[in-house]
Amino acid sequence: MYDLFLKLVRQELTSPTLIEIHPIKLNEYKAYMRNNLRELVNVNEKSIQYYIKMVENVFKDLDLLIRLRIIKAIIGSEITGESIDANFLYMINRAIDYLKLLFSGFIIEYENNVMVKFKKDCYVDGKMYRRGDLILLDNVTAFKLFLHECVDLVIEPYIKDKVLEDKS
Repeated sequence: MYDLFLKLVRQELTSPTLIEIHPIKLNEYKAYMRNNLRELVNVNEKSIQYYIKMVENVFKDLDLLIRLRIIKAIIGSEITGESIDANFLYMINRAIDYLKLLFSGFIIEYENNVMVKFKKDCYVDGKMYRRGDLILLDNVTAFKLFLHECVDLVIEPYIKDKVLEDKS
């Protein structure tokens, strides 16, 4: 059971799309590891060292799996809603979209603030903004709201009309 993440790495490497990681499978693994941790009180020093080495390997496998999944999400693999990390992987793609717009130079900015348009009613710093409101926000706040799909960055009208709309 402790080699779950190594198995998932193998599956991820051979799959053209992102594999689904179900919460049930993850919960079974967590229960198994907790049970083993409780039993450490009753075992000898050699078994404890073995357990420590196993945990180190689990973290290495997890690191590899997570990095692999992030890379596959970035290059466009389909993200399924059933996987436990689907929202996280989706937000990584949203972050990339934000940075593309920010670095492009085609968004409306003023004194290190970016103009955003609210997509839905949201509270920001205790103030309520309605769908369609336009305001200037600092990049950190705008980024957080963009990730949660509360706002869109306002793109220069000429670019939006002539370049971006032609691609759709």
